[in-house]
Amino acid sequence: MKNALIFIAGMITGGGLLFFVFVFILSSTFFNNEIQNEEKTLFEKEGEYVSDGPFKIYKVFESGDALAEELRNDSEFAISTDLRVMLLGNEEKSYYDNQIIRVPVGKCAKQIGVVKNLGETLPIVAIRDK
Repeated sequence: MKNALIFIAGMITGGGLLFFVFVFILSSTFFNNEIQNEEKTLFEKEGEYVSDGPFKIYKVFESGDALAEELRNDSEFAISTDLRVMLLGNEEKSYYDNQIIRVPVGKCAKQIGVVKNLGETLPIVAIRDK
């Protein structure tokens, strides 16, 4: 009887350890929010018009790049149009969560590439002259 209890306790302990290892591997693989450079594709020439904005930043990565959603121009409240884009960060421009990016008059957001983010392909945009 004592050997059976030791065996059962060992199975429970081993199963729990295996479960935690599985969760660790799963979280580091599937829930890593940082986008790898290989997943970005930048065009040689700027692409077509995407939007006049404004955009609200909802995720900023360690690289400085940010994911944003377009907001309705005529709304007092932050209502999304469901258009999501990536803005590239650099030394001169940094973003923060919930920042509102307003597109100046005479300019627009043009597509300059694409990025794959969690199984979804989003346009990479830059603010350019119309």
